[in-house]
Amino acid sequence: MIRRSLPIHPLSWLMRLVGRRAPAVSPAGPQDAPQFAMLHAAAFQRGWSAEEFERLLIEPNVVADRAMAGSRLAGFVLSRLAAEQAEILSIAVAVRDRRRGLASSLLDVHLNRLAGYGTRSLFLEVDERNIADLELKQSGELMLSGLPGQAIPFTVHLITPVSTAKEGRNFFQVEAQLTTPSDRLRPGMEGVGKIVVGERRLIWIWTHGLIDWLRIWAWKMLP
Repeated sequence: MIRRSLPIHPLSWLMRLVGRRAPAVSPAGPQDAPQFAMLHAAAFQRGWSAEEFERLLIEPNVVADRAMAGSRLAGFVLSRLAAEQAEILSIAVAVRDRRRGLASSLLDVHLNRLAGYGTRSLFLEVDERNIADLELKQSGELMLSGLPGQAIPFTVHLITPVSTAKEGRNFFQVEAQLTTPSDRLRPGMEGVGKIVVGERRLIWIWTHGLIDWLRIWAWKMLP
């Protein structure tokens, strides 16, 4: 018996590769309401209508993201912002796209967007040797590793009364409020902050740490 292999056109492999690409996640708008309604009706017993989705998507405090596989909606997530909190209103993934990590990818993008909208506070670790110079409402600037070259202004809002040990030294946590909230900030970002505490002579800046240490050492040695 002779077996004959049928030639496979190169374009068919290309189409398969394109079909396997992960759906692209992007912000959604009122124009997506009809597709949202269809997917929601397939995922839940009581589906929301296209009109309900459209009303939600035009609200300024509603944030929505969609996952598109070409022109087909693969999933969406919808949240409403209130003050500095957010409530997820609905999330749905098409049956054919489930168990592929799409929901997690969609949520990661969405939560990062929400964090950007709600980022108004930051936390500084201040060495205990410098905490006495800090006061409420002092101004400063923050430079983040992930945003080099961009100085972010802030104001000191709260100085915690309890220190924490780190790398053999004690630090106080200081909460600051951003002067201008930025949608580029993300939770977990780290950098270096500077707080304006007044004018000092350059020689004092260079030597005050050593002088303070010598004072404590001398006090301990004296009877």
